[in-house]
Amino acid sequence: MKLLLQLSLLCVWLSSVMAAKSGDALYRGCLAWVGKYTFECPSQYYKSKSGHSVACYCWSPEWLATYVDCVTRAKNGNTNYALHSIIDDECIPSIRPNLTVAELLDIYENATDYFVDVSTIKNKTLPSYHPIKFTQAQIDQAKRSFAAGFYSKYTGNLYGGLMLAYFGAVMLLAAISNFLKKVAPGFVHKTTNNRVALFFRKKLINPAAFGYKHSVPIKWGPINMSLPTRAQTWVLAVYFGMYIIFIFIKYDIYDGNTRYTTRTLQISRYVGDRAGLIAMSQLPLIYAFAGRNNILMFLTGLSYDTMSVYHRWVARLMYLNVFIHGITFSINYRKGGTYFKEMKEPAVVWGIAATVCISFTLVISLRHFREHLYEIFLLFHQAFAIFFTVGVWWHVKPHNFSEWIYCATALWAFDRAARLARIVLNGVNAKAHLELHPQNLIKIKVDYNSFVWRPRPGAYVFIHFLNPRWRCWENHPFTAYPSPTPGEEKKIIFCARVRNGKTKQLENYLIKNNNAKTVPVFIDGPYGHTVPLQTSDSIVIISGGIGFTGGYSYASKLTHQAEKKNIKFIWAIQNHENVETFRDELEYLYKNNVNVQIFLSSEPNGLQRKVTIEREAGSDNEKDLSSGSAISFNTQFTRPDLKSIIETSISEAQGSIAFLVCGPAGMNDDVRKYVSENMDRGNGRVDLYIEAFNW
Repeated sequence: MKLLLQLSLLCVWLSSVMAAKSGDALYRGCLAWVGKYTFECPSQYYKSKSGHSVACYCWSPEWLATYVDCVTRAKNGNTNYALHSIIDDECIPSIRPNLTVAELLDIYENATDYFVDVSTIKNKTLPSYHPIKFTQAQIDQAKRSFAAGFYSKYTGNLYGGLMLAYFGAVMLLAAISNFLKKVAPGFVHKTTNNRVALFFRKKLINPAAFGYKHSVPIKWGPINMSLPTRAQTWVLAVYFGMYIIFIFIKYDIYDGNTRYTTRTLQISRYVGDRAGLIAMSQLPLIYAFAGRNNILMFLTGLSYDTMSVYHRWVARLMYLNVFIHGITFSINYRKGGTYFKEMKEPAVVWGIAATVCISFTLVISLRHFREHLYEIFLLFHQAFAIFFTVGVWWHVKPHNFSEWIYCATALWAFDRAARLARIVLNGVNAKAHLELHPQNLIKIKVDYNSFVWRPRPGAYVFIHFLNPRWRCWENHPFTAYPSPTPGEEKKIIFCARVRNGKTKQLENYLIKNNNAKTVPVFIDGPYGHTVPLQTSDSIVIISGGIGFTGGYSYASKLTHQAEKKNIKFIWAIQNHENVETFRDELEYLYKNNVNVQIFLSSEPNGLQRKVTIEREAGSDNEKDLSSGSAISFNTQFTRPDLKSIIETSISEAQGSIAFLVCGPAGMNDDVRKYVSENMDRGNGRVDLYIEAFNW
C-alpha cells in the first residue's frame, strides 16, 4: 500500500504541473485589462451569486465584445480556452448560465462596427457605451504579464517534482544494488573489486564527508551535528545543487509589466511563488523519510540512520524555501502598498503561523535537544509538525495547491496505522520479563509469535512498557536476537542500557521488585534489514558495550557457516561483569566455533589472560565439556587496537572479507576509517557494514 502512496507522488506532481501550466495567461490578462474600464451594466444583475461585479458584465454586449476582441487578437494565445474560461468561470456560475461560445462570437460580430479606440477613453470610471479596441502592445503586455506569473508557479511545481524524481532515481539505484547483493553476490564481488570501483568505495562512498567523524558529532561553537558519509554527501550535494539552479534560473522580468509594475515587485512575487511551491512539493518526501514503515528501506537496504539524514536535510531545505517565501512576499506586499491589508487575510495569518511552527521545529530538532531531552524533543517535534501541516493547508487552500499536503498526510496516516497493526499482530497482551544486571543493564525476554516474524540479524523493535504506567507512551528501539538458552526457542531477547527517562524509571521499578519483574508491553516491530555478511569468506564482527546485542544477532545466525568460514567476534567492554550478563550468548558462540575475543579496558594495561565462564552442572554440552567445567576466552585487558586488527584481518583473509561494527560512536568512526583506508589491500572484496543509530 505504501508503494502505491509513493507512486501517487508522481500523479500529484504531474497534475500540479499541468494545472499550473494550463492557467491561461491570455484569459487572465485580457480579463484584467478589460476590468480597468467601466461599461454599462444592467442594474438588476449587478449583484451576482458569486459576489463578483464582473458577473453583471456577462449581460453587457460592450464588455463581452471588448473581451473577445482582446483574446482573438493576441499572439500565440489559447483563444478557445480563453473564450470557454470567461463563460465557465465568470458567467455560468453567476447569472447567465446559458451563454455559449457561439453566442459570444455572435455578440462580437454584431459589435464590430461600434468599437472605439482606447486612446479616446479619457476617464476610465465613466461608463463606456461602445466596445473598446486595445492596442496590440497592450494586449501582448497583458498576456505576458500573467504568463510570467503562471510560469513561476509552473516551474515551482516542475522543479519541485524533478527534485523528488532525483531522490526516486537514487532510491532506484540503491534498490538495484541491494537486489544484486542478495541474488548475485559473486557477481557483485567480482565487478566491484577492480581499481575504479575500489577508488570510488575507498574515497567517495564509505568515509565520512570530511576527516573521519560521522557518528561522533562535529562541534563549531553552537553548532553540534553529525556529518553525513561521503555517499550521503554526494546525494545531498546534487540535491542542493539542483535547488540552487532551480531557484535562480529563468524568470521573465521586464519593464512594462502591467501586473507588477516594478522589477522589485516582479522578482519578489515570482521567487516567492517558486520557493513556496518547491517547499510544498518536498513535504511528502520529509514524511516518507521519517516513517518507520518505509518500504524504501526494505527495497534499498538503506538504514534508518541514512533515511534520518535525508529527512533532516530535506527538512532544512524546505525551511529555507519557507523563509524565502515569507520574506519575498513581505517585500512584495510592502512595495505594493498592501502589507497591512494582506496581513489581515486568513490565508496569510495561517501562513505566518505555519512559519512560526516550522521555526520552532527547527530549533527543537538541534542535536543538543535530541541527545539530552529526547522525549521533550519528540513531543514538540510531532506537535509542531502537525500544526505546521494544518497551517500550510489553510494557507494554500484558496490557491488549490493542497495535493502535496494530502499525499504527505496519507503517508503519515499509513505509517501510524502500520505501527498499530504491528502492535496488534505482536499481541496486545504481550508480556516481557525484565531482569536488572550489573553495569546498569536490563535484559528483556519476550515470547514471540512465529506467525508474525522470526528474529533475524539487524532486526529491532520499539517497546512500550505499560508498567509503571507513567510514561508508558514512550517507546525506544531495542535490537532483537533469539535466546541461546535451551528450552527458550520461542523467546527473543532485548537489552537496554539504563540512562534517563523510561529506562531509569524501569531500573528503580526493578530494584523495588528484587531486580526482576514481568510487565505487559506493546511491541512495535520488527524493523530493520539484514546486511549480507554471509556472502563473504571471512567475517569480523566488532562490538562495543551494549552493541554486543547487534553484533550477536548476526554472529548467532552465522554459526551454521562457522565450519566453512572464518568468523571472528570482537567485543570491547569496560567491566568483566558484562561477561556474566551475556554468559549464555558467549557460550553459544564458543560451542559453534566462533572465534571470540574480549577486550576489557578497566583492567591494567597490556595484560593478556583467560576469562572464564563457569558452566552449570547438567547443562548441555556440544563441545565435549564436562558438566560444571569452565569456558575460557582469550582476553586482553586494554582497548582494542582497531587499526592493527583490521589491517591484519584483511591481509590474512584468503578471499573476501566483511566487517560489521556495532558500538559507541568513536568505535564506529574508527572502524569506518581503517576499513576504508585498507579496502584495496585485500585478496578479495572488502565490505563494511555499520549498525548504529546516529542522532
